[in-house]
Amino acid sequence: MPRRTLKQWGRRRWLLCETAWLRWRMRLRRKSDLQRDWESGDPARVARVEELAAKIRAEIEADEDGKGVNAVSYEFRPDWCMAPAAPLREWLDENGLSPRVAVAMVPCHRRDEAVTMIEQVLDRQPLTDEHARVLEQGTGIPARFWLALEHSYRAGLAAGLTDVTDTEE
Repeated sequence: MPRRTLKQWGRRRWLLCETAWLRWRMRLRRKSDLQRDWESGDPARVARVEELAAKIRAEIEADEDGKGVNAVSYEFRPDWCMAPAAPLREWLDENGLSPRVAVAMVPCHRRDEAVTMIEQVLDRQPLTDEHARVLEQGTGIPARFWLALEHSYRAGLAAGLTDVTDTEE
């Protein structure tokens, strides 16, 4: 089996792998910095590590419902919502593509229909399962992402959140 080139592999997938690797390196660095501070013997640095450890212990003890520290302490609740058109438009711009070029992976007999579906999403019409499948084939981003984004957007609108999607075409 021949090796895939970067172009075949997809710039987006490569960037996701690169990002994951950088996050892993940052975690190692953070751990080694704390370990170095602890082993340094410097009272101020050791106190900083002990203070951080005490804070983490307190958060764990305060986690009564068992959902995890992050779920309880750091829940993200924006007062805005964004249509799936915004990330799609951003993806198209990043990759320098038009909707017609983005549907190159869709079977030939459905390309015109797929272009129409992508344009409907860009016009902020409700996204269906079929739209999500076409977007998955065209962008390589999973359909569940598009459907979850649409659900969040419609639920946010229903809850009265501010729509921050750009209206540019």
